[in-house]
Amino acid sequence: MITYNWTFPQFVIEPSVDGLSDVVTAMVWMCTGVESTDGTSALNSGRVILKPPVPEHFVPYNQITEEMALGWLSQYINMQSVERMIALQIDRMRAPVQPINPPFVASSS
Repeated sequence: MITYNWTFPQFVIEPSVDGLSDVVTAMVWMCTGVESTDGTSALNSGRVILKPPVPEHFVPYNQITEEMALGWLSQYINMQSVERMIALQIDRMRAPVQPINPPFVASSS
């Protein structure tokens, strides 16, 4: 079984946007998956640029929770697809495939 951990190592903050203070304009995210049977792990990461906040729903940087950040991220990326990609990476690391040259590349022997 793979356990996934979503983290946010960095936010990009604008001091003022449309009269709002400490506005998060972008988030760097990382998802790490660890296979419980042997500890094999893989990760995927990225950055999303957030839409300008709606004043009625605005949350300043110092009040953002991890749950809020996860909710925002789910509006921009398919988190289940990221987890599936990580699972595939782990499967490939656990059962490596021997690479071979394409048939149109001359052999060195």
